[in-house]
Amino acid sequence: MKKFDYYIIKQFLFTFGLTMSLVLAIAVVFDISEKIDNFIEHEAPTNLIIKDYYINFIIHHGVVFCGLITFVSVIFFTSRLSENNEIIALYNNKISPLRILVPYLISALVIFLPNIYFQNSFLPDKNEARLSFSNKYIKNKDVLREKKLHKQIDDDTFIFMDSYNVIENKGFWIDYQ
Repeated sequence: MKKFDYYIIKQFLFTFGLTMSLVLAIAVVFDISEKIDNFIEHEAPTNLIIKDYYINFIIHHGVVFCGLITFVSVIFFTSRLSENNEIIALYNNKISPLRILVPYLISALVIFLPNIYFQNSFLPDKNEARLSFSNKYIKNKDVLREKKLHKQIDDDTFIFMDSYNVIENKGFWIDYQ
């Protein structure tokens, strides 16, 4: 590999890391503003909010948004190369577009391999902890109304309800098939 490859890999991975951290920071800020009342109402301990919920929230959303963030990073990074006339310099030196693509593919592999590990091995355990925290401290325990119910009664019979009032035992917008 040449200096050119190392330069593109280093700059692309930096752009990916920066984009990932910005997107996740924005997601955390919006999530905190949305759930702060639930944390206060259910008296959730701060160390559990950080350790059990937000660390796992960041891991979960980082894995979920990895593909999109990689795409955005490619666009940002390539436009920055083009703005600095580096792409034109590469073409003038008779470097083919396929040769320019090699460091992008290596960088994508560096992003892909940890993402596969996180998605298949690491994330399910962390998601379980995040969801149990969410059920304990965030979700409303007083369920008075269920929405969008889909139940199978037997092999050929299904019932769909738009909403169901638990107190009155009434279902609304029922479809029985």
